[in-house]
Formats: sequence, structure tokens, C-alpha cells
Amino acid sequence: INTASLSVTGGGQISVGSFGPGDAGNLEVNATNQVAVVGSFGAPPAGGPSSIRSASETGTAGAGGTVTVNTNRLLVADGGQIVSGTLSGSNAGDLVVRANQVELRGGDAFGRSGLIASALDTATGGVPNLTGTGSGGSIIVDATNLYIRDGATIRASNTPTGANPNVSPGLGPAGDIVIRAANVSLDNGSTVTADTVKWG
Repeated sequence: INTASLSVTGGGQISVGSFGPGDAGNLEVNATNQVAVVGSFGAPPAGGPSSIRSASETGTAGAGGTVTVNTNRLLVADGGQIVSGTLSGSNAGDLVVRANQVELRGGDAFGRSGLIASALDTATGGVPNLTGTGSGGSIIVDATNLYIRDGATIRASNTPTGANPNVSPGLGPAGDIVIRAANVSLDNGSTVTADTVKWG
């Protein structure tokens, strides 16, 4: 996607994914001015967050693609998320952000706003299917100014962020988090977390 500005709001979604043996493609956004991923639609268990995402979606699916966002200013707020994940035996792609200013802010009923790389497993009635052995991708942020505010997050993990009977912790490891920025600020319960818990 090449544009001056990109806005994803009201539960809108830009995604690439694999539901079968083939790998997903990569997703690259180049916006000269701004990318904004803000808000959500509905309320759990229906609806979902506004998102830019890549995923390996099922137990036998191919690898997920890399998500790359190049822009002057990135805003992810009020429940919006940029996500790279796997729910399968294949690996997730990386999540790469290059921007002058990155602001991650707040959250809503669907979870924290932010940049998320996950390595999870599907479940049936809360029972893990034990097919989610893929590794999570890494999160790489190159920015002049990085602001993480009001409970937002940068998170690489193999554990779910919320209660969902169809998702359980993955058996593969989480990826890394790499931040290269001149100025970094976190406040009001915001987090930067890389963890592999239970399995992995």
C-alpha cells in the first residue's frame, strides 16, 4: 500500500494470512504522512479491533508474512493493533515499523493498543489442540520518538492477551523485541514485554 495517509478505524482490518499449506504474502504500508490504526467495532465476543495484521491462521497453515509500516507518524490508539501471529505449526513473520514518531496509546475491551507478535495455539472448548508449535515473529521499531501511553504495549509472547476459549498458549517460542529510538517514553501502566511462558 503506497499512500500519503492511511486510516484504519471502526474495526477496519488490513490483513494477509494463510489458511492452508501455502505461506502468506508480506504486507507493506508506505505512507508519507501518517498511519492511524484507531478504535474497534462491537464488543467481545463479537466484533474486533481496528488492525493491520498477518497470521498463520490454522493448525496446518503455512508461514505468516512480514508486516512492515514505513511512515512519518504512526498512531495506534483506543484498542487499535498491529499484529503478526501464528496459530499453527508454521512460524509467524516479523513486525517492522520505521517512523519519525510512533505513538501507542490506551486500549479498550478487546485489549491494549499496540504492536503485538504472538505464537499461540487453537483450542476447542478451552482444550488446546496442541498444533500451535510455530515460533512468533520479532518486533523491530526504528524511530526518532517512541511514546507508549496509557496502558498501551509492545508485546512478543506465546500467551493470549485475553480470555478466549478458542485460543490457548502456544508451544513455540516468542520472538524478540528490538527498539532503536532517540527518545522512548512509557507511562500509566504501558509495557514492553517479551516472554515465553508455559511451553515454548
